[in-house]
This record gives sequence, structure tokens and C-alpha cells, in this order.
Amino acid sequence: MYYFGFIGKSTNYYAIVTKFIDGVHPTSWKNKTDADLCRKALSEINKVGIQHGDARLPNFLIVTEEKDEISDTKYAVIIDFGFSSLFYKPIHENLIDDNKSSLTSNN
Repeated sequence: MYYFGFIGKSTNYYAIVTKFIDGVHPTSWKNKTDADLCRKALSEINKVGIQHGDARLPNFLIVTEEKDEISDTKYAVIIDFGFSSLFYKPIHENLIDDNKSSLTSNN
């Protein structure tokens, strides 16, 4: 994180500035690989007590890094924590509902 704090002198808005993430948004929860990567990322933040609160396709980036000349490593990055909150009970076990744009079934 490069910056966290108020924007300007007379506002109540915060800004968080991070490094550039070179990734692409997943296109569908029906893509099992991308959905599993997103589920794993949610699981990781759940382990430290954070509920994202807005697990939709636009709030994930799939990053591919070249591991070596033959294989790549893929992982999901969660963005936009505007609706996030602290909690004490993991919620990431919810199933994907293919009829909705959210990874969790409660949206």
C-alpha cells in the first residue's frame, strides 16, 4: 500500500493507493478455474476475519504470472473493499449461483 488517508482537507473520503495489478476480470462464474481462484482468495481474507461484502465479477482480477518457460501461475486478487467488514464466522463456503453475478448465494 502506497497511501491511505483523507482526500483533500475538507472531505470525509478516504483513498487507498496500491501498486498496479496486471490482471483481467473473470467473465463468468461458470469458468470453474476462475471461480475456484476467487473462492480461494475469499477464503484467505476470511481467515483473517474480513468479509468482502461485494463478491461480484468486477471485484476480482485474475493474474497470470510466468512461472517458467513451460508453465504459468494463476491467482485471484480481490479489489474494491468498500462494503467489507470484520466478522468472526467464515462465509466463503456458500455455493455459486449461476443465475446471479455474485460468487455467494446471498446476493
